Amino acid sequence: MFYYLLKIWANLSFRLYFKRIFLSGVEHIPKDDATLFIVNHPNSFMEACLVASFQHRALHFLVRGDMFEKKWLKPILRWTNQIPIFRFKDGFSKLKQNKSTFDESFKVLKEGNALLIFPEASTQMVRFLRPLQKGAARLAIGTVEEYRVERLFVVPTGVYYQKPTKTRSDVILKFGKPLEINAWLTTVSPQADKLTELTEVFQNMLQEVMISIRPDQDSNAFEDLVETLEPMVMPGQNTGVFRDEQTFVRMHALADQYQHMHKDDLHDLNQEIRSINRWTNAIPAMNFRLYFSKWIQMAYAKWMVILFVVSLPALLIYGIPLILAKHFSKSKIKHIEFYAPVRLAVSMFLHLLFTILVASVGYHLLGLVWTVLFILLLQGSLFAWGRFRDIAKLFKPVNGIGNSQQRPQLLLQLESIKKRMKGAIL
Repeated sequence: MFYYLLKIWANLSFRLYFKRIFLSGVEHIPKDDATLFIVNHPNSFMEACLVASFQHRALHFLVRGDMFEKKWLKPILRWTNQIPIFRFKDGFSKLKQNKSTFDESFKVLKEGNALLIFPEASTQMVRFLRPLQKGAARLAIGTVEEYRVERLFVVPTGVYYQKPTKTRSDVILKFGKPLEINAWLTTVSPQADKLTELTEVFQNMLQEVMISIRPDQDSNAFEDLVETLEPMVMPGQNTGVFRDEQTFVRMHALADQYQHMHKDDLHDLNQEIRSINRWTNAIPAMNFRLYFSKWIQMAYAKWMVILFVVSLPALLIYGIPLILAKHFSKSKIKHIEFYAPVRLAVSMFLHLLFTILVASVGYHLLGLVWTVLFILLLQGSLFAWGRFRDIAKLFKPVNGIGNSQQRPQLLLQLESIKKRMKGAIL
């Protein structure tokens, strides 16, 4: 029960934390067969929460074993189907406990459940897939050969964050076509190193569902490129959750073209993007002024004012806890991979705490019915604040847009960038 309540709560929280959540390939997830999700791991526990929240299977998770040493946290981890796994740096005595971890994982899959694992084995905020460890392959093969599970599917899952540490940005969740391990084993020679071969298969499968660049390329430059071409590759100003294959296809093609660019072409492209950034640090606002008519801009301005007024009750109630969550994460979190998920988790906790306080006061003053209605309206007001922030970004000052000499030059630079990347955006 706790897992499902937390899943609903997380689903709603993600809709406020992110501007847009693009889902692709959800139909590939088996309905009830044993399933192993293999996922890339750039942003700590954020990926696990996203995968759990936006598909139908209840998940079990393999997580760092040292988390279970915190007494207050251990019951929560167990209630949410977490299984401890230990690393070399945890010490040899801890490593020996991984046998029970695998036994528990095998049992989960044998019962036809779903398990999520990060085959990169650690979290690192990069825009490429790191070499996979053999744990996922060992788990898959052992489930079939040792525990005689008749059907085991492995679903590669790629998570892409437009801006990994920013709220009200976009995220893409791509579920690839599953691999049936039983069928794959029939194609492998008895003398083959099955663990190594399957790990290589998993590497290729994950690469297909990820939006990634080369390790030697600048992730910030790619981030700026995506923001510049957003009207073409991630179009639309609406907010919410979208089943949209084409957004992933365009972004995957963009990243693939970026990966394979000649170094001279890449240098020229980055120079053009830097030139635009020198004019403005508000690229979404620049695109909005260039591609939307004055009438549409006026309509958005009016809508922004309405949203701000509607969001005032939420600001009064939740403004302080949201600021505290941001301050806590900035001051206490040393590793960037943990900043966003910790900020979200602390925000969720403080939001719940303040909601309970408001509900308690409201119940004594207004009664049950009016209190429930007020709490629901308050959540709507909070979502209005998120939408207000989205639109406010479009009205940031932009140098050069209104200048009759600079505007044509800016348009020429944008057209040059689009021509360089036309293979991805057409």
